[in-house]
Amino acid sequence: MIISRKLSSKNQVTIPSLVRKKLKVKNGEQIIFIVDNDSVIIKKEIKDVNSFMSGLGKEIWEDPEKYIKNTRNEWEEKV
Repeated sequence: MIISRKLSSKNQVTIPSLVRKKLKVKNGEQIIFIVDNDSVIIKKEIKDVNSFMSGLGKEIWEDPEKYIKNTRNEWEEKV
C-alpha cells in the first residue's frame, strides 16, 4: 500500500485514517518513527513490553529440535 501526503508549511503531515486504523492508534497516543537511511517506519508506541515480546521466536519453540537442526545445516552450508 502506498499513500501520498503533502508536507505542510510547518513541516507537518496528517497520518491517513487508513494508516491510523491499521496501527490502531487514537488521538493523543504516541507513535514512534524508525529512520533507516532514506526510509521511515511508523509504529505504535510500545507500552507493554510483554505483549510486544509475546510470540517472538515462536518458530524456535514449536519444534526446538527441528530449529536447531536447520540452524546447524545453515551454518554448515556457509562454511
